[in-house]
Amino acid sequence: MLGSVEAGWVDRHVDTRPASFAEADLRRANRGGARISAAEIASILERRRAIERALRAIAPDASLAGAASAVPWPALARLFEPFAGLRGVGLAKTTKALYPKRPALVPLLDSVVQRYLADDDPGAGAPFAERALALVRGYKRDLDRNRAPIRAVRRALAARGHALTEVRILDLLIWSCHTAPMAATVGFAQDIRPLFRERDIASMSSHFDLSSYDDVRAHADPIYARLADGSMPCDTSWPRDRVERFRAWIDGGFAP
Repeated sequence: MLGSVEAGWVDRHVDTRPASFAEADLRRANRGGARISAAEIASILERRRAIERALRAIAPDASLAGAASAVPWPALARLFEPFAGLRGVGLAKTTKALYPKRPALVPLLDSVVQRYLADDDPGAGAPFAERALALVRGYKRDLDRNRAPIRAVRRALAARGHALTEVRILDLLIWSCHTAPMAATVGFAQDIRPLFRERDIASMSSHFDLSSYDDVRAHADPIYARLADGSMPCDTSWPRDRVERFRAWIDGGFAP
């Protein structure tokens, strides 16, 4: 988990306009791997007023880490509602866009976290906001059950200069558990080399050869840093599962 934090995977941007919601918020989500298309951005922004109205009803420091009675559940449901029924926009894209607005309240409900919370998931047939809220309630339960160790991790990270919310820490812990077994099975030829397109290989050829096991292994750390901060590939960022696969390959010992 610390590797992901120190490589810059965690967005430490401080949102100075917590009640606003604009295209810049969606672009920032894309830098984190959300992959929200231009058409999807346009559709979401058509509902901007409803999103901002819901944000104004939730305090910027609202948190899942406190008492359940203090969580603004009805307001959170209203925050999710404007994203319902938008073609191509699911829970992952929604929460990646909303997380920076309420970082102590909104978990990143990507595919990994959804699988982790499978027992709490009412399924895709449930109303969008109802499903999102059910998953967040499951997330809240796990935060409460693991409050002491999560706070210990938070203190340890703070001592190293990383200020993360409990919600973000649990998200990273879930991902760490997911990638631990993956690390032993990821190989370069089968899992890593196919991720690099010919245009990627050509654009980076003056620095290293992305088609070469030896070259990618020798430059693995700077490559990972670029993938994690979204600056490589140059035309679009990798989705999170690909970045974590590359990390798992490093952690697993660079299998050929």
